[in-house]
Order: sequence, then C-alpha cells, then structure tokens
Amino acid sequence: MEWERDFTVDDRETRLVETAQMVARLQALLVEDLELLDTAQVFTADGCRSLSEWASSRLDLGLETARTIVHTMRRTADKPWIRQALAAGSISFDRAEALS
Repeated sequence: MEWERDFTVDDRETRLVETAQMVARLQALLVEDLELLDTAQVFTADGCRSLSEWASSRLDLGLETARTIVHTMRRTADKPWIRQALAAGSISFDRAEALS
C-alpha cells in the first residue's frame, strides 16, 4: 500500500508494541467474560462437557488454546495483580499464564 511507505522502522516497532498491548487487553476481557460464564455454567446448557470445549466451539479456537485460556483464568482468579497487568497491557497473555 502506498501509505505504508511513509512508516519508518521505529514507527513499525512502536505500532507492533501497541498492537501487542491491545491484544493483551482484549485477552483480559476474554478471561473476565469466561469467568462469569463459567460461574453461570453456560457450557452445560449447550451440552458441552467443559468450559474449554464450549469456548473452543464458541470462539473458533483449537481445544488446547481454549484449555490454556480457561486454565489461566482459573489460576489467576486469586491473583488480581496478574489480571490487572494483563488488562493494562503491561504483560502478555503468555506472561500471565507463566506467572499463574
């Protein structure tokens, strides 16, 4: 694209970091919403055996990816500082998983 030629390498690096921070903030929302839906046991109403199975089908994720999100959600339930850092975009989801 023509407009992309105006970007410098520094501009691209800045945009890359900002995009990663946005992704982390969005993943924090996934964790928050999944926690509420887990409490409501929504997966049972759809005939799924687990929240991971439900999230996999509902979010079009691989089962292992869904399991990772659900496990991280459960392991960070009592670690608000991890959730806050993820929501702020100051850590990645992978870092939140490792810290949990």
